[in-house]
Amino acid sequence: MSRERLARKFPSLIHLRASELGSMASDRHSVMYGEIIRWRMLFEKLDSVGAKADRLGWKPEIKMETLLQTLHDHFVGSLRRASGRKTVPMYKGTPADFDRNYPIWRDACRDVEELYDYLLSYLPRRLEVHGQNRDLHHMLRRPEEVRSTHNPIKLLDVARSQKPDDREFSDWAWVRRSAQSKLVLAQSFFEYRRAGYAPETLEDESVLIKRILEQTLFRRGSKEKVKIVAALDRDHAFACKTYRYAVPRESSLPSDTQFTIETNRYLLRVGEGIPVLFFIRPKRFPVLKGLIKDIRFPQLANIGDGVAMTFALDSESDVDAVVGSVRRVLVPCPGSVCDQDSNLGHRGDRKLDERNGSSSKRFKAMKYNALVADRVVEVQFSSIRDFIDSRCRHDDAHHGCYKLQQYCRDILPILFPEALTDVPWPSDFVTNDEVTLPQTNVDIWHQLVTHVRAHDNKGKL
Repeated sequence: MSRERLARKFPSLIHLRASELGSMASDRHSVMYGEIIRWRMLFEKLDSVGAKADRLGWKPEIKMETLLQTLHDHFVGSLRRASGRKTVPMYKGTPADFDRNYPIWRDACRDVEELYDYLLSYLPRRLEVHGQNRDLHHMLRRPEEVRSTHNPIKLLDVARSQKPDDREFSDWAWVRRSAQSKLVLAQSFFEYRRAGYAPETLEDESVLIKRILEQTLFRRGSKEKVKIVAALDRDHAFACKTYRYAVPRESSLPSDTQFTIETNRYLLRVGEGIPVLFFIRPKRFPVLKGLIKDIRFPQLANIGDGVAMTFALDSESDVDAVVGSVRRVLVPCPGSVCDQDSNLGHRGDRKLDERNGSSSKRFKAMKYNALVADRVVEVQFSSIRDFIDSRCRHDDAHHGCYKLQQYCRDILPILFPEALTDVPWPSDFVTNDEVTLPQTNVDIWHQLVTHVRAHDNKGKL
């Protein structure tokens, strides 16, 4: 079960009913028992410092600064290797440690809110659940006292608060759950930021890599803005039937049977100058990959790619030439490429990644991870037709639905537990005849998929 699997890495993200909590907490060898004890240790430490501040009459700002320092030492402590010790001491960090790390904590809290907004973009505003039409965005929105707070001490106060007399039990439980989740996710974002996966860091690195490619791989001055209009086949899962290059100012609105995209096209430096569509972007939330794959602490490096690039060609027959050019220019060093997979050409009867349960035979590409400018980059090659299919097809080739499947299985039930939101997320996905469907809540899955396809077709996701 994904919840039990995730509990081993992120125990504080698991929502348990009182009966479940009592059962797990009674087992001294369970991860939840240890997690409860650790939270109590933190609370006792903060309560002790807070009581001392009140007893001595400290000013509120001094009290808050001391509580934040205490929380910092409990979670992070000194980052410097102590003289004569073989391990890094976790407690009693210096003021310099706190000054360096507390801004990262605040940024990590902001990252959490951006993550929630991103996940809500995958969900329709209205969702029919058990025969009732519900405002999903309103239901899943974090309470304002949590959303607007980037101070971890204040979030802890909310997470520990007693139920007010004027508040429903379910509302109060959702507020506490939201505050606790934000704290735990912020700690994860803090770890990712210190490991070089801050969104702004990845954005800067993607710009740097793009500049390197424009100078070394593509012909100087060949960059041009192009507009592609594709006709989709309604009778064959809305696959790309034909596409053409349109006049940039040509008016063309997306529809069920038409897809439009504007992007940059380049010519390769070598040979006859094969035209290439080139896309590069930072991975927006590597922490999601960590949650899906249960990656934490020393395994953080296993996240790997923080930047993704795609080369799309008019003809699949040109892929080999482009792969060769990229190999000579971008990754010429032995040992700088790993995890290479392909289902193009004679490999077309297999998944792109056989180890990935969400991967589909219908998504056609070649990809690998490469070390470029000291950053692991995901490099992908495909035909323009296959690229359009990944945005438009109404089957397993659709990239947005591939991500949605992962989120329904590993993310949404954790951050928006059914016990609090009353939203039964689809789960237990099974693929039959290249069509993947959940074993439960199929009607809700179809509503989510319709939303994702519509927005992806318009370039929203």
